[in-house]
Amino acid sequence: MARSPAGSTPIPVRSAMHRLGEHITTWRKLRQLTVAQVADRAGVTKKTVVTLEAGDNVASGTDAVTTFGLPLVALDEQIRRAA
Repeated sequence: MARSPAGSTPIPVRSAMHRLGEHITTWRKLRQLTVAQVADRAGVTKKTVVTLEAGDNVASGTDAVTTFGLPLVALDEQIRRAA
């Protein structure tokens, strides 16, 4: 797996995180929710939602799946249905 400089997050992982962030943003907008509403419903801060949507790493122990309580396949399917 290709790695970025200084042993940081591998490039394929960063790419997948970016795509996931785009999916989360699309899902939120299709549902006509604000960042604050998503954060409140997920029990996280607005900063966490913004960080996830940007495709950046979040604090250890937190990821998009546990934050939103949705399997990735279900999120993708919701986006497809709404499109």
